[in-house]
Amino acid sequence: MPAGLGPLTVRRLFWGVAVLLLGGLPLALAAWRSIAVAQLAESERVLAAMVEESRVGTDQAEKLLHDGRYDLVAEASAKLVERVLAEFQGYSQLTRRGNRFRIDSLATHFEHGHAEVIAQAQFDWRWGLYDGPIEIRYYAFARVTAENECVLHFRVAEARPLAQWRFFNRFLAPILTLRMQRQLAIHDFPLPIGLKTPGDRPARAAGEPAKEHKALGKAGIRIQVPPRTWDLAGRRVLALFDQERVGLVVESARGASDPTASRLAAPPTGLELAVRLPFLAELLASATRPTTDIQITVDRLPRLWQNQGRLFGMAFDNHLDLRNVAGVIDIVGCRTTLVEHELGLDVALNGRFAGTAEARLFGVSFALPFKVRPSAVQQLPLRLVADEDGIGLGFGAREVKMDIEVETSVARVPLRASYPLVLPPEIMARALTLPGLRVLRVEMPRAVERGRVTETRPVRLRVSWQLELPESIEGFARAHGDFHFEDGGGS
Repeated sequence: MPAGLGPLTVRRLFWGVAVLLLGGLPLALAAWRSIAVAQLAESERVLAAMVEESRVGTDQAEKLLHDGRYDLVAEASAKLVERVLAEFQGYSQLTRRGNRFRIDSLATHFEHGHAEVIAQAQFDWRWGLYDGPIEIRYYAFARVTAENECVLHFRVAEARPLAQWRFFNRFLAPILTLRMQRQLAIHDFPLPIGLKTPGDRPARAAGEPAKEHKALGKAGIRIQVPPRTWDLAGRRVLALFDQERVGLVVESARGASDPTASRLAAPPTGLELAVRLPFLAELLASATRPTTDIQITVDRLPRLWQNQGRLFGMAFDNHLDLRNVAGVIDIVGCRTTLVEHELGLDVALNGRFAGTAEARLFGVSFALPFKVRPSAVQQLPLRLVADEDGIGLGFGAREVKMDIEVETSVARVPLRASYPLVLPPEIMARALTLPGLRVLRVEMPRAVERGRVTETRPVRLRVSWQLELPESIEGFARAHGDFHFEDGGGS
């Protein structure tokens, strides 16, 4: 005990401090509420601006659809989005500061430009400030990411305590709303739609290194495909969000309206993809603008030419090998075709190869450098490719072939060698990335503890697809998907 303070003095000091704190608590709470109200006023202005921006963007997207001034539209029905969001029921979270939150039920109401998600939840605020039921009103907006995927962005608009003390509920609501906005926000949620490719996603950075490294056969052939990036040539990509659908629209580069395309703008009953065929060729051309589309290196191609010759009665094994061959294949042209309802792609290829031609002629070895510039034009059939990840246009099992032909001479003896270089379908799928509709395999977080997801629940969405090709090459290829949820989920 400090000197000079007896037991009676200590008790009086303790109760004095307790009375002071208890007397100041209402004032502290009132000040806290006043600060929360002021900060919420600014949050409400930001939220109102987001609502207006989303509404205007949806108006613009719907006008493009109505006028037929779009090159691609990918969308999901509001019914599908609502069913996916229902998987948030049972979601629980423990924050880093010890607050506990659990969603018991929720309902989604679609508006023009956004949706309201009303969640009934339980909230346990640390220090015993509140422990009971609450109602949270979220605003959900559609956004298009840099990877051209469509996500839902959530904002807490209001949190209402539902305890028995009504006055206390009204007093606590601004403080609780601000707390929910800062500490219990839902991260952007990916919708099961967005642009996709049969191979890798488009690269995020043009300088990203090549990802494909594939060895073919005993010849030690290695093929690398630099990452693909799409250039939409100034086309806008607009999010679409209304009472019937959520998705994205790629604006057409054509200024004039296309009345024949407006029929594709009907609200979806499931998942929809519509893409203008000439847009495919433009998109592919933009992805193959770099001077190096496919890189190829070969350790050794043995005995591309051989001859069992005789000289002065002696037998010789004459042959020609190619060693340390390196080159590139550039895709210099792409054109979509439609012949008798068969969709195809004409591809023009130019190659540049160099290496060493090693010859053995009548017992004498020679090493001569060579350079060749092969070229080829091939037609690839485009097929509907559907799997668990979504739907897109692919090349099927068609290979691409290009002959590497080397001509040289040794001691006036002409030597010719030819090697049929074959590019597998998966290589072309990486080099020519075709857009499609991505159906993400979504895993909903079920439990989050101090910023770490500890439990997830997969949303098993299955889609059956139907493809409709246009009558002319200027039209749209359209895919419709009927969906259902497994494990008892209704469609």
